[in-house]
Formats: sequence, structure tokens, C-alpha cells
Amino acid sequence: MTTFKDHKSTYMQKLKINKLEALVYYRENLFEEICSAFIEKVKLKQAEGEIHEYDYLIVSVGFNIDPLIMWIKALQPKEVFFVCSKETESKINEICKFTGLSHTQCDHKVVTRTNGTDVYEAILEFLNKRRIFGDQLLNKVAIDITGGKKNMVSGCTLAANFLGIDLLYIDNNGNYLKEEKPFPGQEEPIKLEDPLDTFGGKDFRKAIIKFNSEDFEQATEIFTEIKERVTNPRPYEVYESLAKGYFHLEAMEFNQAYENIENAIHWGRKFDLWRIPVNELEQQLKAIEPLRNLSQEPERKVLSEPVLYWHLFGYFYELTKHFITSKKYDAAALLTYRSLELTVQHLLLKHDIFHSKASYRHLDQKKLLQKYNEFSSQVYFNYRRVHHLPSKLSLMNGLILLKALNEHMVSGVTLKTVNDFLNLRNNSRFAHGFELLKKDDVCEFFQQLESINNFIWNHEQHKFNLQCRFDEFSKPFAFLNIQL
Repeated sequence: MTTFKDHKSTYMQKLKINKLEALVYYRENLFEEICSAFIEKVKLKQAEGEIHEYDYLIVSVGFNIDPLIMWIKALQPKEVFFVCSKETESKINEICKFTGLSHTQCDHKVVTRTNGTDVYEAILEFLNKRRIFGDQLLNKVAIDITGGKKNMVSGCTLAANFLGIDLLYIDNNGNYLKEEKPFPGQEEPIKLEDPLDTFGGKDFRKAIIKFNSEDFEQATEIFTEIKERVTNPRPYEVYESLAKGYFHLEAMEFNQAYENIENAIHWGRKFDLWRIPVNELEQQLKAIEPLRNLSQEPERKVLSEPVLYWHLFGYFYELTKHFITSKKYDAAALLTYRSLELTVQHLLLKHDIFHSKASYRHLDQKKLLQKYNEFSSQVYFNYRRVHHLPSKLSLMNGLILLKALNEHMVSGVTLKTVNDFLNLRNNSRFAHGFELLKKDDVCEFFQQLESINNFIWNHEQHKFNLQCRFDEFSKPFAFLNIQL
């Protein structure tokens, strides 16, 4: 009885004489047993969790189709996507014949360029057509790079690394014949290590978690560290730019924020980094664009110019909402206070009163002073009447003054409620005391702010040609997350 060892010896002898005849002999006498052994090796690695059961297999087609047949037989994917050249396109029919793949289980793309980018694009197109995105790629899709030209292997590797897809390879442990043919029976299924894991995968995940927790400074540092130790730093430069942009955005350094976010959008789209929400970031860029030179603008212009005022208020509003959601009630209280103060200062300018240097010459000062004292006495216990209107207006006396001016925008505001909140805020640990504010303390006051603001918005949005709800306008100011 002829053994596998005997067939192998005969094959190697034929290979020295006639390669075509040797290939026919290999297929008829060796390949079936080699495939069976390979399938068992794959099953063992699947049982150990090293290799998964994939729904989709992407392969680069070269002139040696044996590795592809072996992977398809071992993995039994639902669908195979072949990336081939014009010269190897005909090989696909041969592969299907050996593996039993049906027409509906196959798709292919002929690539021509030599830099690998068309391979990368072809893979993305295949995945998009099947609506496989993000975390759906994990353990569902694998790419084999055993065969194919260098540009195919390069493009496949690029796609696998960027998209987080398992990269497969058949290793012969360095056992090759003189004719550069693999030594039969030495085929070993390998899942190549993802460079993301090898060169900082855990740190990468940690950086994303830091970013999504809005610790942008720490996230920037980690992305920078990863960038400096990997062979391909460009993707991490994109994440670094976004983290820097958000660090500046949180600090109200809008111009620096704009430049970094713009850079992240450009390269995030170019590299197709699916974790980065480039479309939403583009909307955010439009939202912060009017604020780029905010620090150079006169305060009076910021408070009176509709575009500047509403874009700044939208920023404060979304930041306050985030702090409430994050249960950072002390920080939310400060921003709620600042937002209402901004609103009061904006409304005072409607009456030509600038809060930091108030003048009342254009008004009936005697009548205004009388009403100012009347409203103040409703707020403060044992209130002592003043004989002059204040030249510098705080939030509370600015609000009282608006009431005295019969400003209809604050008609629904209860002065006592606002004052009670200010007392709570003043006693908090971020102001002048040590008390911890509770959710109810902040939410009640924030609801008042929302009510006033929506009323004003409905009367003023026409000034810059908008017709939408305020929450729709403010949404792009909210901090976005990087997908894990």
C-alpha cells in the first residue's frame, strides 16, 4: 500500500523533472490528505479560541491556489470575496470547483494598481455592500494573505489593520523545496498578530475610554505615545488631533479646536477610520466656526451679535447638559449660572444697558429705580432700598432690572426661585462653601433656563435665517465619542 510519505517522495522527484506533471500528481495523490490534516489543525485552533468561525472570507488570489482552497474547506464561510489580477481571475472558477462554492457564495474584484490602495478600496466596497461595519467585523470576517501579488497583500493587510479584521496566513515553518514549492504536509494555519495589539492595542482602548470620559488631555498623551512607537503612526495622529481639538474645545479655545478637528476629519476620511464620526464632526465644525476668534471680539459685540451670542450659548447649553448627565452637578450649576448670566446680559443690551458699565440716561431713572426697589424687596429679606441704580450688574440685579423694565422675555421667571438657587450655588464646593449639590437642585434651575431660552430663541432665530427648535440648533456643540 502506497503511503503519504511515498506519494510525497514521488512528487518531489517529479517536481525536478516536470513541474506540470508534478502538480497533477500532487492534486491526485497528496492534496486531499493535506487538506484533511489542515482542516483538523484549524479545528484545534478554533477550539482553543485562536481562530474563529467566520461568515466572510476575503482572499488575495495568486497563481498558487492551494492555500485558498485549504482555508475555504477548513473555514466553510458563507461567502468568499476574491481579490485578483487580470492574470489570476480565471483561477476563481478552479477554486470554486475544488471547494464546491456556489455562484451565490462568491464575489470578486479585479485590481490593477500596484500600491495596494485599490485592494483596500475593493474590500471596503465589499463590506459596505453587505452592511458590515464597526464591531460587526470582529470575528465575522477574516482576510487570508497567503497568495497574491505584493500589492494585494499590502492592501489586504492595510484593511485588516485599520478595520480590526483577523489576518490569516499559512506558514510552512520555513520548509521549502529548492523549486520554492512548500514542503507537503508542513502547512500550519496562522492568525497573524494585529499590530494594534502588538504595538499598543490595550493603550489604544484605554485612550478611547479616556477620550469618551472627556479626559482629553490624558487621551492625547496616550495617542501620542502609541504614535511614537508604531511603524505606521498616521492613524494615531488622527486620533491625537481629535483629542487635542476637544481639549481646546473644552477650554473654549475655539480656533485651535477648529484646526485640530478639521485635520482629524480630513485624515479620518482619507484613512476611512470608522471609529471617528467624521460626518457629525463636520457639523460640529460648522457650529464652532463663528466662535474661532471669540477671544478677540469685544464683549458687547459677543452679547449683541445674534450669530456670536447664540453659538456661544449653544456651546454652554450642551456642556451643561453633559455635566448633568455625567452627574457632575457642581460643574453643571456653575455653567447653568453662567448661561443665565449670559442671557441676562444679552437681554439688557436690548435696552441699551451694558452690564459692566451700565448707563440709564436714556431711561426714566426715577421710575426705574422705584420698580427696581419693589422687585428687590420681593426677593431679599429685610431689603434696604437703594438710591442709585447699580453701575455694574450681577446676574441677580440684572434680572431684577429686566423685571423693572417690563422685559417680556423674563415674564415667566420667578426671582425668588433664582435667588434660592444662587444661594445653593454659592454654598457649593466649587464656589464659596463645601456642600455637594444634588440632581434636583440643578435640574429645577436648568429647566427654568431652558424655558427662558426657548422663549427668546423663538423670537430671535429669524435674525440669522434659521427656523428650527433650539435643541436641534445646539446638538452639534455636544461632545462626540470615538467608537470602541
